[in-house]
Amino acid sequence: MTGPDRIAELSQRITTLTGQILSRDEVMTVVGRAFEHQVDLDDDGQLRALLGGLASSPVVRGPAVAAPQPGRPAVPPREPSPSGATAKTAAVLALLGGIANLAIGAVFFATGNYVSENDTMPGWYHAVYYVVAGGSVIVGGALLTGAVMMFRRKRFGPRIVAVGCALCLAVFFGDLAMTFAAADEGGVGMSGSPGRHLSGLVFPVLTLVLVLLPSTKRWVMREALLADGHLLPSQVPSDSPIPRTKTRGVVHIAGIVLVAASVVAGGVFVVNHFVRTQSTRTQSTTASSPDRRQIELPFADFDIVPLYGIAIDTGGNVYVSAEAGMFKLAPDTAAPIKLPFPKLRSTSYNEWHGPSDVAVDVAGNVYATYGQANRVLKLAVGASAPSELPLTDLGWPRGVAVDAAGNVYVADADGDNPRVLKLAVGADAPTKLPFVELEKPAGVAVDAGGNVYVTDVGAVHNGVFKLAAGSRTSTELPFNGWSRRSGIVVDTAGDIYVVDEHAKKVLKLAVGADAPTTLPFGDLNSPRAVAVDSTGDVYVIDGSGSNDRVVKLYAQ
Repeated sequence: MTGPDRIAELSQRITTLTGQILSRDEVMTVVGRAFEHQVDLDDDGQLRALLGGLASSPVVRGPAVAAPQPGRPAVPPREPSPSGATAKTAAVLALLGGIANLAIGAVFFATGNYVSENDTMPGWYHAVYYVVAGGSVIVGGALLTGAVMMFRRKRFGPRIVAVGCALCLAVFFGDLAMTFAAADEGGVGMSGSPGRHLSGLVFPVLTLVLVLLPSTKRWVMREALLADGHLLPSQVPSDSPIPRTKTRGVVHIAGIVLVAASVVAGGVFVVNHFVRTQSTRTQSTTASSPDRRQIELPFADFDIVPLYGIAIDTGGNVYVSAEAGMFKLAPDTAAPIKLPFPKLRSTSYNEWHGPSDVAVDVAGNVYATYGQANRVLKLAVGASAPSELPLTDLGWPRGVAVDAAGNVYVADADGDNPRVLKLAVGADAPTKLPFVELEKPAGVAVDAGGNVYVTDVGAVHNGVFKLAAGSRTSTELPFNGWSRRSGIVVDTAGDIYVVDEHAKKVLKLAVGADAPTTLPFGDLNSPRAVAVDSTGDVYVIDGSGSNDRVVKLYAQ
């Protein structure tokens, strides 16, 4: 509808509502007052209230015009254009928030597969991770669209920005709830102070407050009304009061309540979880204070981190696989020596990596998996270089073990074909062991009786499983509850030791027991590999990469 048609239609509606016939200038005065007080002219109730407020004002009789001066045309006074400071600030914040949310969504989508493969979160976390990523993209699109429309002074711009802010708050709280729920199931959870996480509320809340201010709408709507012919640039709004409608008051109050409730709820939510988490950590630290039998071996003094796997031979030598290579620490020595295991090139990236896991047989031969290079190497006693074992078509070899006869076992976490392989002595190809429904096998161990054990850190099929010698099906061991149990080893008595990364514990399942016990390690940060020697001393790799260490707990 053109400007003149719109004015004629409005004049007819005013006549219908009040019985008065107004001139064009008087109708334009009404339009100007409606713009000033943010009255929706399409709403009969708001229009009637506006006309009621103008009924006693002389401005309805016609616009005030300055008296003409001799030789000069009459110049009507002009209303100063709104500065738009709040609107422009809101638009800039919306623009920045939109870019940030699109970037976050892109990063989440790009890293989703990596998180699924490597993160220490519950299985459902990975699906919700993509939901949050999609939500961030939607929020980013809404904020960018609204910001552009506000800069172009389109009337729906502030509304779209407000919707984007509301969605941003929903994604924010959804992400917090997801993280906290994962932490309650043993995941990484929230680190740092509550204020650090509540800072994520600042941008959406501030943007929402600014976009709801009347001055923001006035600045945006002025150009929209001018473009539609609803307002003349020379129109002078009166300062006489206009009754506010209940609808606008309710909307503003609802917006204020939403913002306040979001801030308060977020603060209570984060602080409550933080206090509960800190309390749990304090209790855990107190309950697991370092045992006097616990010492740290001298691996951290040398620049060989991160550390990955650990094994002990019959002579008490400690072998550690690391990004920097393979290292051996002899008993009663102060420094490890480096074994001639090379770095191998990744099959997926142009990167070179050290060995992932390590095992040693009764003869002293050392075996290493290379997860990134999909290979398994063996360093024979006295050899100057390792040789490659005939284990082909590996997808992601992780854990490795060897039995008393020299048979080699490898946990292959290939996403399409997860399995445990056995390479018999003298064989030129491995066989697949009949473990049931493996998803992401991590650690593998074998006992003196030929029973094979594997840990599975998959999102669905998660636990510790045993394949008895000669059996055609595996059984699950009583390490109850969802967690991330990766490293595993069996001692000479048949007791099973498992690292629980989520609980930051080392568990021991004794022969015949129906539940594991927790070993008295203290102050473990991120344990991931375990070994045991012939005397029952237990060794654990602990840390988060840059601060890795090897901790030993004496049996006596």
